[in-house]
Amino acid sequence: IDMKTLRSKRFSNLYITGDLLHINRPSGGYSLQLCWTTGFVAGSNAAGGHVGKNAHTANNGVGQSTKPVK
Repeated sequence: IDMKTLRSKRFSNLYITGDLLHINRPSGGYSLQLCWTTGFVAGSNAAGGHVGKNAHTANNGVGQSTKPVK
């Protein structure tokens, strides 16, 4: 597995995420965070890098205000 893209080195169209990576970590919420993060990284790379670039710049209106904070 290429750990930067999470792409399989054997099968170019296969991405490995979450608990399938067998990463040693403490239990608890860390497992969920690992799944979300590796899913985002793999999904971004599977989409050719376009997802990650747009995800941070998209204005979805949630938690954003047009008024300046005083």
